[in-house]
Amino acid sequence: MEHPGECHLLHYDKLFPRDSRVAIFAVNKELETALHVIARREKTYYTGEGHDKAMFEAFIAKGLDPLKEDAKGRSALDVASVFEKNDIIAIFGRK
Repeated sequence: MEHPGECHLLHYDKLFPRDSRVAIFAVNKELETALHVIARREKTYYTGEGHDKAMFEAFIAKGLDPLKEDAKGRSALDVASVFEKNDIIAIFGRK
């Protein structure tokens, strides 16, 4: 692939068209958003270089707030910092 970090995003609109009612703003019982989950994912062969950053940016573009806190008061950026997702943190120029 030309942009392996974007593998899931290439088919997102086909799988979840605008009228699909997919709940991208849903939270789990820990009040984590999709951004929290992306920020804490372990690196696997599915999550190659740039994958999680591309996913994170795509969900922000869809309106998710990277500063929304979970039940423990952690934003998705806090979680990215803990899991050393420096490429995600770099989106906002944080260290």
